[in-house]
Amino acid sequence: MLATVGAMSGALGRRLLYNLIYMLGLVALVLPFALWAPPIVRALAAALIWLGGSAYAAGRPGEQTDGWAIICAAVPVMVVAYGLADYVALARGQHASGISAAAAPGYADVVGFDFSDSVVQIKYATTYRSATRDRKSGRVSYFYYHIAPLTGSGWTPADPVPAWAGCGQQYIGLCDEWYRAYRGGVVAETSDRAGLRVAADQALAQHRLSEAPGAPLLRRVASVAQGQRQRAQVLLAAPLAAYLLWAIPIAIYALWECGAELWQSARA
Repeated sequence: MLATVGAMSGALGRRLLYNLIYMLGLVALVLPFALWAPPIVRALAAALIWLGGSAYAAGRPGEQTDGWAIICAAVPVMVVAYGLADYVALARGQHASGISAAAAPGYADVVGFDFSDSVVQIKYATTYRSATRDRKSGRVSYFYYHIAPLTGSGWTPADPVPAWAGCGQQYIGLCDEWYRAYRGGVVAETSDRAGLRVAADQALAQHRLSEAPGAPLLRRVASVAQGQRQRAQVLLAAPLAAYLLWAIPIAIYALWECGAELWQSARA
């Protein structure tokens, strides 16, 4: 009985370790592209690395990688491919503090602001809905890009918009951070910029606004430091969450099998 439990525990341990190495290995392969390649190349490299890793794992029937592990491994690969460069740019880029949002267009090289005076003009918010159709199922999924002018307290609709606060998300409600007493803003993530630009153009037309040259697309944050922590947490959490999403059901099933084996042995 103890030998059986030991064998099952050893098999589970090897399986957990093997898939951890598998997922981290795919992340390691995508790192150079995430850091130095342009966005389109990052996306292509991430897809090819995941597909290549999937084919390699699926072609080794004697190993411990199953279909669910292969699916879960896509999450950290894509998150790192899309998000690592944004984190590095924010961490290493120029920051400005103690200025009004009205002055933001004059800081073209700045990627993070701690404003002394900034207001999200929610009254002039606009949403752009992006639709994607699955080729196989025909199902349509939507992604929402919300945008609003980010201004100084003295701004009026007759003034040019000096900056934009926006976010991209899978639900239609406006950005939660707009309703908080935040003063910071960081340059929007690369993956959201195109959609936010469309939303900003819609806001200009819908509300008959004008835009200051160089008005940045920002994500509202409590501070630049908090924005950096958020991006770091996403990068660290993605591999862990993906691994646990696979490992926890596997471990529960293994424990159930072990319990059933012990019960049968005890009855014999």
